[in-house]
Amino acid sequence: MSSSNNEKRRNLFLNEVALWFGLNHSYVMKLFGGCHVGKKPFFVCEEAENGSLIKYLEKLQGTTGSMGGVWLKLYEASLGLEYLHARGIIHRDLKCDNILVDTDGRAKLTDFGLGSFASAEDRGDVSDAAHWVVPECLDGKQATFASDIFSFGMCIIQAVTGKRPWGNLDNMLVERRVQNGELPQKPPAFSNSEWELVLSMCKLKPSERLNILVVVQRLKEFASVPEAASI
Repeated sequence: MSSSNNEKRRNLFLNEVALWFGLNHSYVMKLFGGCHVGKKPFFVCEEAENGSLIKYLEKLQGTTGSMGGVWLKLYEASLGLEYLHARGIIHRDLKCDNILVDTDGRAKLTDFGLGSFASAEDRGDVSDAAHWVVPECLDGKQATFASDIFSFGMCIIQAVTGKRPWGNLDNMLVERRVQNGELPQKPPAFSNSEWELVLSMCKLKPSERLNILVVVQRLKEFASVPEAASI
């Protein structure tokens, strides 16, 4: 790798540390530090003893109130995303692997390796994980807050069903369907109102997608969190 590329990667890493280190929210993983020296840069953040959201939900499966637990974790994650968007930050790589569950059972957003301020330029697009890919980013457009909403809709599908959105379809076929404005078929695990939320988050046109404030409110209802409660 050329020295100019190394310098660019170093600067991006330092910018990312500065961005993440300044975040302080109950549903965003806390960063303690990072290091860019050596073969692979790394972050040091708080412990997520319960692992990824999917692994945590697998442990809940079959227990009393397990579906309520799914919606509660999604609600918590949405509060983290609301916090980011309120500060002008686009996550850019939302998927269930980037939602971790801490020792106290709280869902927290993490992995801002592709995050940026909404006004920032000269940054990469989104993760190449086709099963969470956003239509506009397939066309080479810059990710927006609405892109996060689409990806979060895909997270909801995986969290509720326990399976990746689009199942075992190969990446090229998934991308073709996403570009055509198609979505996975409604899984049996979803009620009509729950699936309507996903559809409203995953519209082909970014301008037609729900904003995070509406998503938070809907997830709060599905999680049966009392209106006066604060989690």
